[in-house]
Amino acid sequence: MYIGENEGIGMAHVKGSAVKASIQYLEEQVGPATLQKILASLPPSEADLLRVPILQSNWYDTSMLIRLMEASTPHVQLPLGKSVAWEMGRHSAEYGIKTLYKIFFKVADVHFIIKRAPQVMVTYYDSGSMEVMKVGPKEALLHLVDFDEPHLLICDRLQGWMERVVELSGGKDVSLKHPKCMAKGDRVCEYNATWK
Repeated sequence: MYIGENEGIGMAHVKGSAVKASIQYLEEQVGPATLQKILASLPPSEADLLRVPILQSNWYDTSMLIRLMEASTPHVQLPLGKSVAWEMGRHSAEYGIKTLYKIFFKVADVHFIIKRAPQVMVTYYDSGSMEVMKVGPKEALLHLVDFDEPHLLICDRLQGWMERVVELSGGKDVSLKHPKCMAKGDRVCEYNATWK
């Protein structure tokens, strides 16, 4: 659900821009009729919220985004080994480059973007922080810590976003590994990225 100031304390929230990008992705992938079926499978208050224009600057419950990704999975044809969340993350990266971060990416290379991951993270989520642990010529190690609602689909979404951002800023043959995950009981989510 949408939250106002001081509401929803203790829960993770996601920016409207990410929710809007997700709805746009589904419209492109499954069409309006199937999108309405997906929305109808959600709790009525969430379905109603997702049927009206999403405001990019508002905060929404991350749990609503998770339910949207879960409900969408049976309806979307996916690349082998990828999830709806991963593909939505990729789409969200492209959406951000065309709207919120257009100028940012015109001057950016892979290293510039990765070093700013902590600042970018807080523009999408109000919980957790992204820490850049290592940046090499063709590799990076990042940790997500203190995220209030760890979930495998959020991790997949972040990986899809990272993959596409690295590609859009010049990296080729991007590989992402996620050996530690808070949703599986680890203290941090660890993301290892390599590229050519």
